[in-house]
Amino acid sequence: SRPIAALEIGTSRPAIAIAEPLPGGRIKIATLSSIPSSGVRKSQIVDVGQARYSLESVLKHLADQSDYSIKQAYLAVSGPQIRATPTIEQCPVAGGVVRDEEIAELESRFCEAPLPADRYPIEYSPICYKLDDVDNIASPRGMSGRLLSLRALSIHGSAQRIADARTAAHNANLAIADVDFAGICAATAVLVQQDKRDGALVIDLGGGSTSYTAWADGQLAQAGVIGVGGDHVTNDVRVAFAVSQSQAEQPKTS
Repeated sequence: SRPIAALEIGTSRPAIAIAEPLPGGRIKIATLSSIPSSGVRKSQIVDVGQARYSLESVLKHLADQSDYSIKQAYLAVSGPQIRATPTIEQCPVAGGVVRDEEIAELESRFCEAPLPADRYPIEYSPICYKLDDVDNIASPRGMSGRLLSLRALSIHGSAQRIADARTAAHNANLAIADVDFAGICAATAVLVQQDKRDGALVIDLGGGSTSYTAWADGQLAQAGVIGVGGDHVTNDVRVAFAVSQSQAEQPKTS
């Protein structure tokens, strides 16, 4: 029943959204606060002090325009630091019939799979199972076979860049509850399960970077970030037509 806060330290602006839980697992966005940011380039902090000032400003703006005063938030991250790595895990099928135990073992292996010391695990997303020579299985429970495989996508970020974001938030007296990939957050907001089954590509165009997620058969099939965003489009318009930054921004957003 408690409000949920989400934070994104974007290239153009830090934003904080507050949601109120509703019955049935739904939420209602109660308020949204954002201001122009500084100290951030391509969705990554390049000046912790300036980023802290931006966060303090957006928190003050939030308190001034609403009754909310938050001390903890979920952090949505993006930028070229994000990578998606396909991974495969296998385990033998005891007794010749796939049980919950084999499925749980494969899933736990993904969660415990080591990453390089400079990488921070964000999300493990199953794609499909394979049982012996039968591929693209959604749920192998109860099927007969000898070797069960699970193909999944491991999404991870730079441990240093995420630590910088945590530091900026901590210095602004805001604790980070958990870290999520902004691309998946965007897809969760705009897609229903039928869209994911039919197949969909979600493009989240930010100021300095663009996140994308591809969905097929109800599962995340691919994800990533490219270091090009709306600011680059604005600059191209500015140079091509010899206009000011604000004039170049108008046709892009209209």
